[in-house]
Amino acid sequence: MAKTQFFKYEGLENDFILIPEIPGFTQDQVRELCDRHRGIGADGLIFVFFYEDLWTMRVYNTDGSLAEMCGNGIRCVAQWLFDQGHVVKEIQTDAGVKTCVQELGLWSVDMGMAQIEGNRVSMGNPHSVFLGPVLPEKIDPNTNTEFVQINHPRDIEVRIFERGVGETQACGTGACASVALLVSNHQLPADQEITVHLKGGNLYITARQTANGLQMQMKGPARYVFEGEVSVR
Repeated sequence: MAKTQFFKYEGLENDFILIPEIPGFTQDQVRELCDRHRGIGADGLIFVFFYEDLWTMRVYNTDGSLAEMCGNGIRCVAQWLFDQGHVVKEIQTDAGVKTCVQELGLWSVDMGMAQIEGNRVSMGNPHSVFLGPVLPEKIDPNTNTEFVQINHPRDIEVRIFERGVGETQACGTGACASVALLVSNHQLPADQEITVHLKGGNLYITARQTANGLQMQMKGPARYVFEGEVSVR
C-alpha cells in the first residue's frame, strides 16, 4: 500500500488536503482521502506541481469531481508555497493564471473577470446567486449556489452550497460571484472593498469596473494545520 505525503491547510474553515505531486488518483481515492471518518477529512483535495515554468494547482471536490477554480484553495496553495520557501506571484489554475500577493498576513488574489448572465456568474467555475434566505429548492447540485443578505452598502452575509461538497464554511469564488452580481445590479458599489461575512469568517472583495466588465479582487487568510503521510489504496 503506497504512502503519500500531504499537507492540511484551511482558509476560513474551508479545509484542503494539499499533495505535492501531479494528479494521479482515482475519484474513489479522492473521496476516501476527503472523508472525515475514513480519511484525512477535507472540503477538497488539491494537487500542487511545477509545470511549464509555473506552479500549478488542480482541485477536486469531496465527491471526486474536478473543480475548475477555488478561491480559498488558491490562498492555501500560496501559503504552502510561501511556507516551503518559494517566492511565487502567479499560480496556474484550470481557470487561468492568478496573481497572489501577501498583504499584512492576508493573501490578495486577482480572481479575473466575472461573467454574468441573469443570476448566473462564472468565476472560472459556475455560480447561481440569490438575494434572500436559504431556499433548499433553489440549490442546484450542478452549480455552486449562494444566498446573500445585504447588511449595508459595503457589508454582506453569504451562505454557500458548493457543487460536489454541500454547504461549506466559506468559498472565495462564491464570495466574488455574490459581490459581482450585486455590483452589476447596482446594489453594491464598484471599486470599493466589500466585507463578505461567511460562516468561517470574513473575506474582502473588490469589484473593479473596467472597460471589459468587473475584475474581481479577493483578500483573505490561509493557515497551515498539519502534515503527514497517508496510505492510498
